[in-house]
Amino acid sequence: MIRVSLALLALALPTAAHARDRTVMLTSFDRVRVEGPFDVTLATGKGASGIVSGDARAIDHVNVRVEGRTLIVSAGANGWGGYPGDAKGQVTVRVTTPMLRAAAVAGGGRLRIDRIRAQAVDLSVAGAGALSVDRIEADQLSATMNGTGAMTLGGTTGRARFLNSGTGAIDAGQLVARDLIVMSQGMGSGAFNARYTADISAMGLGSISVSGTPKCTVRGRGPVACANR
Repeated sequence: MIRVSLALLALALPTAAHARDRTVMLTSFDRVRVEGPFDVTLATGKGASGIVSGDARAIDHVNVRVEGRTLIVSAGANGWGGYPGDAKGQVTVRVTTPMLRAAAVAGGGRLRIDRIRAQAVDLSVAGAGALSVDRIEADQLSATMNGTGAMTLGGTTGRARFLNSGTGAIDAGQLVARDLIVMSQGMGSGAFNARYTADISAMGLGSISVSGTPKCTVRGRGPVACANR
């Protein structure tokens, strides 16, 4: 009787989904764009490759493809709605590429990059996403925040230009720029590091702090702490 009851109980429970990996064949790319609530890690210095991991049903709804020179991670043709009882962040995408020039996150995605080494680097976050780069080596850097997301950057650059027009946070305190330009138009906060010059336009209410020893030029009425100023 007990065995029968256990068997009926097993039939009544939903079938557990099994985790698995799906290998993605990729051509060369030097840009990446994450569209949607996906957790993506990217390592440079290796050949182009991709692995999607997670719920066996959910990973089939993730589209990882290269268009031109841009890797795009987005919902598949059937969309991304998840399944009853599924945990968020269940799908992860791991990709590699020889080098990278640009990265963008839209929506609630998360993109983590180990290193970007290029003459010019372009980064952006729109929405509630998060973008982090452990080390940047670039002559020029352009970074844009528009939304409630987060951006965390480290490394060195010659000229860095930041625009924050949302409520998101930019943490570039570990990124040393020779010359820094910051334009703040919203309530988002920013932490930066400059060596020679720092040109700050604080038109919003978000707090801005600049460490290092730059010559500071500040415009606007927003709260700014620049070097010893």
